[in-house]
Amino acid sequence: MHRLCLLLDFMAVKPTIVIVEDDKAVRESLRMVLETYGFMVEDFASGEAFLDQGEIGGERFVVIGNGLPGVSGIEALRQMRRRNVGLPAVLVSGGGNPGLATQARRVGALALLDKPIDMSIPKVNMISF
Repeated sequence: MHRLCLLLDFMAVKPTIVIVEDDKAVRESLRMVLETYGFMVEDFASGEAFLDQGEIGGERFVVIGNGLPGVSGIEALRQMRRRNVGLPAVLVSGGGNPGLATQARRVGALALLDKPIDMSIPKVNMISF
């Protein structure tokens, strides 16, 4: 089973997955895989677009890239928490930032996943907290 889906299996209700990623090809391929697993998916090309939507809450699970132009993934999660939006989220990063796991933990991310997200390898490559 795929590692992102392993995280989602622990949730009592099957959430809508929100993908926040500036790379269109990554967004579309992740959407395709998640829809294959039966998830409803919403996607946004930027942190601002995600934060500016009307309703952020609900039964949703956020997969957000950190290296977004403008508002980074970390900053978007920080702003969500300031608004008291407690959506579960994972942060996705291209690596190279040793302090990122600590920052992600502080803003409430459940996990930090390395890019590219390899949907075929189990949880072993996930940096867990």
